[in-house]
Amino acid sequence: MARKLHRRLFLRGTLEAIDPISIGGAAAGIDVDLPIARDGEGRAYIPGTSLAGVLRAWMRERLHRVDTDLWWGFQGPEGGDIGAASRIVVEDAPVEAARSEVWHGTGIDRRTGTVADGIKFEREVLPKGTCFPLRLSVDVENDDTLDTARGALWHLVTELREGGVSLGAAGTRGLGRIGLGKSVACLEQDWSTRAGVLTVLADLDDGPDNRSVWETAAAEVPLAPSSVLDIKIEWRPLGPLMVKAPRDGLAVDALPLVTADGDEQRMVLPGSAIKGVLRSQAERILRTVWQLDPAPDAKHLEQVDLPLVRELFGIARPPGHGREAFGRRGALGVSSCYACAPRITAAQWNAVADAEPHDDRDPGSPLPPLLDNLPLPGFQHAYHVAVDRWTGSAADQMLFSGLEPFGVAWESICLRLDLCRLSSPGAGLALLFLVLRDLCAGGLGLGWGANRGYGALEVTAIDINGPLPGPNPPVTRHIEVTDRKPVLDGWRDWLRCMEGTWRIWLEEHRQEGGDHGHDAA
Repeated sequence: MARKLHRRLFLRGTLEAIDPISIGGAAAGIDVDLPIARDGEGRAYIPGTSLAGVLRAWMRERLHRVDTDLWWGFQGPEGGDIGAASRIVVEDAPVEAARSEVWHGTGIDRRTGTVADGIKFEREVLPKGTCFPLRLSVDVENDDTLDTARGALWHLVTELREGGVSLGAAGTRGLGRIGLGKSVACLEQDWSTRAGVLTVLADLDDGPDNRSVWETAAAEVPLAPSSVLDIKIEWRPLGPLMVKAPRDGLAVDALPLVTADGDEQRMVLPGSAIKGVLRSQAERILRTVWQLDPAPDAKHLEQVDLPLVRELFGIARPPGHGREAFGRRGALGVSSCYACAPRITAAQWNAVADAEPHDDRDPGSPLPPLLDNLPLPGFQHAYHVAVDRWTGSAADQMLFSGLEPFGVAWESICLRLDLCRLSSPGAGLALLFLVLRDLCAGGLGLGWGANRGYGALEVTAIDINGPLPGPNPPVTRHIEVTDRKPVLDGWRDWLRCMEGTWRIWLEEHRQEGGDHGHDAA
């Protein structure tokens, strides 16, 4: 028997990638470990199942009074006949003329500081600025649920406009954030009357735009308070700072990593690179307090498996477990950070990478000829050499150069912490604040060559927005950083409370921490 249809609601718009998107395809990669999904015509696309999954999860988390199973369907116990199909249909979103990029990822061995064995991979992504259509429809059975559907969809529109939804893989490591453009259509078809059905069949469109009706209905659909804490870090580099591109140039050996942003190319610090630095420092803090070192024979995933750290930053499948085991998504997400300038075209950047070296060039000129006329203010073509320990002169074949960015302005570093994913939000925040304290103190460098003169930075301010656990949270959420120290006026009492929670947690989990290392002594 067919399901009763009273009205059909349509949401139409254009989604844009705020960060690069990685949605893996079924085919195994040849040149890339993790290729993106492509349809039967070879076009990159966003599967409707991927979109539906994140939208359903958001609705379940924020719209507690909306029956998620009613709208999205459900499957009963295995072998049972109970279940229902989804009343919400999310269509696949093909990306016309999509340009993809290859991003590289590595894991760092905690004992050697070099790339961990077997933890290097390549991921194909759709770059920042990629646009794709959003086509979603909802079948409403009766008037009793009509305003609920309207209000829920309008809340979803608001969340998408604010960029609060992540799609695809590595959503906590600088990939996947999407936003909805300003042009949104909120359409309705009336299937409850003969006249309405004839109108639909005659016009063959999706009906009138009822945006104002949806917005009004949203007031009657309660939105649960968000459990997400947004942290924005204002900063500036103190010298050359970049993530090295996997591709070497001809005249320049070490090039900064750039990514597409629409028709332009911008320097980028991937969220994975920033998150890796923060995680490594969190592990160092815990191991210092507990006086533990990673076991000498520990593999990479065993080295990074520490209580609380795994909750904050996530972990892959636990070491020593079978394929039936699952990893853990971290509570902390880190967005990729982009340079404000320079913005140059892909052709101009390729000219930088493909510039030929000229030995007869004036030694006083810092850049090869093809670089002179490009908009790269503050960049320097620097030469480095290893010194032979016997002769004291340049070592054979150890001369290399880098295109070093000086004085480049960067966007803020943005962190998102989901407190609901922490078993002890107070202890998790305390550990994160200790890491941020060390970042403010200048103890952490970002990007490539942080132990060789690159990557130094200065934090100037931190803004914190969202719920804070514990009694008497501070009213002022803007923290100035002066002389490498955060000015914590109004935060002292709350921080003392978090410190107490942190100490209790450390004592309660000391034995669990000891299971993941051995005494430093």
